[in-house]
Amino acid sequence: RLLTVPKVCIFLMCYVTQVTVTATLVTPPGSNTSSNPLALNGPASITVTLTPGNTQQEARFNFRARALGTQNISFTAAASDGAVADRVQLKVPVLGKQGPVWIATSFAVRGSNSSTVANRVVGLALPAAENGSGSVSLVAGVGYLPAVQGMYEGLVRQGLNSYRDCPSATNAIALSVIPSMISLYHMPGTSVSSYLTANQLDITLKAMQQATTTLADAKYGLLPQEPKCLYPNGPGPDRADISLNSWAVWLVGQLGAAGAGSAGLKAGSAAAKPQDGTDLDLKLSS
Repeated sequence: RLLTVPKVCIFLMCYVTQVTVTATLVTPPGSNTSSNPLALNGPASITVTLTPGNTQQEARFNFRARALGTQNISFTAAASDGAVADRVQLKVPVLGKQGPVWIATSFAVRGSNSSTVANRVVGLALPAAENGSGSVSLVAGVGYLPAVQGMYEGLVRQGLNSYRDCPSATNAIALSVIPSMISLYHMPGTSVSSYLTANQLDITLKAMQQATTTLADAKYGLLPQEPKCLYPNGPGPDRADISLNSWAVWLVGQLGAAGAGSAGLKAGSAAAKPQDGTDLDLKLSS
């Protein structure tokens, strides 16, 4: 904070004014100073000199972060005679050095019928963080589940944005079937709400609705995008996308062969079903 003191002139002579600025860490009632998130790292008081030609000076204080939290700091400016000229109290958030960081590693393990447990040691280099400011969440997965979950979460994050104007049939099909793939990794009868959030269910149902309505043509099947995007000035589609439709038919067929269905998805998201009762089962044929 900049301090400004008016010029003091007597008999055409201007005097120099000295101001001492003191920083004080405010400790909450019932606590001791060791619990403060900040600690002064240097002098608590700094004296600056104000003259008629230089009525603004800057006083800088150094602090050291000891923990995450919020610290109240009081700054007091007093004249040389001890009279308080100004006072202000600020609330300062004490944050870590960086946001969350994901670190991943993977390795292949050969399957075996042996009862012997194969131990594998994997090293991870964790980022440097302020002592006491970080936490570690460990997620371990077996098989392709981590990759499938990561792909699904990525599609969910961009889902609403990509569907706002010109939906993509590829994304819509992927979002529609990945939850059924994820269900294969869980025991039969497991509630879908235990591994899918309400937001994920909502995005998936919207994708299924897109795939069976605006992205579907009665004659040519699935379209890469809505007709209004593909043919803004034309009469509409005039050919089938063989690659897209073949991929969608194969994908749904693979899920059917593996025993994955949409019953669990529909049971876990009845509240998000369209009010007109539209059946959101994805039915494709060649």
